Amino acid sequence: MKDALMFQGKSVESAIEKALNELQLEKDDVYIEIIEESSQKLFGLARSKAKIMVSKIDKPEVESATTDWEEWLINEMKENPSFDLRQSAAPTDIINTWEGKAWIKDSNLYYQDTETKKPVVELTDGITLMKNGENVENQTTLTKGDQLEIDFETTIVETEWSIEVNEEKQQAILNVIPGYYLVAYLEDHPPSEKIVLKPNHRKQPNNQLTVEDVYQQLESMGINTGINKTMIQEACITLKTETFIIAEGVLPKHGDDGKVHFEIDLKERTKAFAEKHDGTIDFRESIYIPSIEKGELLGTVEDPTPGEDGVSVFGETLKAEAGDPILLKPGQGVTFLEEENKIIAVENGRPKVDRTGQMLKVYILPKLQHRGDLNLEDGNIHFVGDVEISGHVNEHMVVNAEGSAWIHKSVLHSSVQTRNKITVGANAIKSSLVAGKNSLVFEEMTKKLAPFMEVLTPFTQVVKQLVQTENFQQTYAINQSLGPVIKLLTESKFKTLIPLAKDLLNTINTKQNVLDKSWQSFAVSLYKGILIYHHNQFKTIKDLEKFVHAGAKLLEVCQSPLQNHSSIVVQYAMNSELHCNGDIHIQGKGCVHTIIHSDGNVQIDGQMIGGKLFAKEGVEIGVAGSAGGVKTLIEVPHDQTIKIKEVHPDVTLKIGDRQYVFTKSHSMVRARLDADDVVTLY
Repeated sequence: MKDALMFQGKSVESAIEKALNELQLEKDDVYIEIIEESSQKLFGLARSKAKIMVSKIDKPEVESATTDWEEWLINEMKENPSFDLRQSAAPTDIINTWEGKAWIKDSNLYYQDTETKKPVVELTDGITLMKNGENVENQTTLTKGDQLEIDFETTIVETEWSIEVNEEKQQAILNVIPGYYLVAYLEDHPPSEKIVLKPNHRKQPNNQLTVEDVYQQLESMGINTGINKTMIQEACITLKTETFIIAEGVLPKHGDDGKVHFEIDLKERTKAFAEKHDGTIDFRESIYIPSIEKGELLGTVEDPTPGEDGVSVFGETLKAEAGDPILLKPGQGVTFLEEENKIIAVENGRPKVDRTGQMLKVYILPKLQHRGDLNLEDGNIHFVGDVEISGHVNEHMVVNAEGSAWIHKSVLHSSVQTRNKITVGANAIKSSLVAGKNSLVFEEMTKKLAPFMEVLTPFTQVVKQLVQTENFQQTYAINQSLGPVIKLLTESKFKTLIPLAKDLLNTINTKQNVLDKSWQSFAVSLYKGILIYHHNQFKTIKDLEKFVHAGAKLLEVCQSPLQNHSSIVVQYAMNSELHCNGDIHIQGKGCVHTIIHSDGNVQIDGQMIGGKLFAKEGVEIGVAGSAGGVKTLIEVPHDQTIKIKEVHPDVTLKIGDRQYVFTKSHSMVRARLDADDVVTLY
């Protein structure tokens, strides 16, 4: 039984039982496919039968001894096209085996009866036999001259289809699961005194979906725009499960945001080292520092565009949003000519741009120049702009710059911290270089402000609902502040708000030197309105909502990515720490027992011996470790790659949470995680 047979019953279980009884097989010997489960029809007046397809599991069988009759039959049909099996003579040894028997070939029933032997045919469900014009009920004998007509029951499975519209109302999607016929046929059967006529079935695809059906459904759904006739026609002839986009609208084209076009390159960078006539290096000339003079045009602001409306598949107009304008805040040394949309420098210096979304603060940074070495007698440097030191930074000194720092020689047992870039012309020995300190501050402020806002927002909603109730308005004095209400709620339902507020206020106070005035104003409202319930702070619900809005704005600033990455460039580092929210580049011999942390890319041209390195955006190293074996850790996130020209033993590569330790030297190493999260060298 090569093909599947269909059986029906009142339930799936009864259909299976019927199939096993008729096939005389055990359940382990067959594969069962449920075509349709029984179901209750309208008002429970009738039930549809359960339908299953059953096929025998192929198992090794003894070779059937039917070769002779099949071979003889085929030859006779080839030699005599008008051959009639019921009248033709077969070889004697074969005819003797067919006397009183019937057989099936190519879905046709044949038989050979004698006066004493009549073959018997038994019927099963799904098949009808007419003998000499009369319907056979269960079984019958066959005699030469009988007129036989066999009819099969054909099962029709209807095509399933549906139309859905995506959330943007931009596409009407037609899902089609074509139906099919279960076409019955008789399987070949060798001569036998009794044959049970059991129909097998094969699927014949039958897609009943019509173009008219689709258009009627589109009309009923109100879909009238962007209809694709070709796709509908293809859907109506497909013979496999498919989806078709049969109607498409036009997405709105939102306007472009406003932009600023700057007249000069604002990005500082290291140029190729310039050599003097005596062979020494002119370090000053190797650094490009953007600068502008008083009265020069710094940039031009471009207004946003309005955008173009779209249309949905329902013919609705989809409004386009206009672009957001540039919110320019001219800072020190800059003025903005609104009528001409021009940014003009009013001081000499280095232009600087801080951007958060569409908000730009443009200002001119002054620069502090320190000639010679920075020593104890000079004192530490804390400056709001850029710092340039032409000599060494000697032991136990601190350089703190809100801009960038350029140190022509070495940093020795000292600390350099900047908001932007650190460039060291020589070495960093037992020192700390930290670039991008404000990003660390924003990260810490986010940890304090976010949980406070998560509680403050629902707290404000409760206060708003309370003050809008009629009973509250009748019993609470109109001119009284919200202080008592806030106190009551924070002591009962919102007990976590006070400790969160205290923690946030303490953090703002400790960071007040690096936070702007908006934080100080927020801290005052936080202290008066939430912690001491001052009667003049939150008099109305609008006052409280303004406070929530201010907190949300500060949180947005904290969570906005910094577009101007910091960076560190140094020639050599030993027993030092380098931290940067941008790229780190060690250009000379390399580093020894140094801790490196970068939110960007790390490039070490020379050798890294010992220490730990983390690079968020990948790392490239000349030589890692030493031939004698020094424990060295190099780490990147799971989606990054480590590139090393030469690796020695005791070097550990960590990618995500996976590690690989080298026990011998390798050359030209490229390491990453494969699809199975295993560190792979390639």
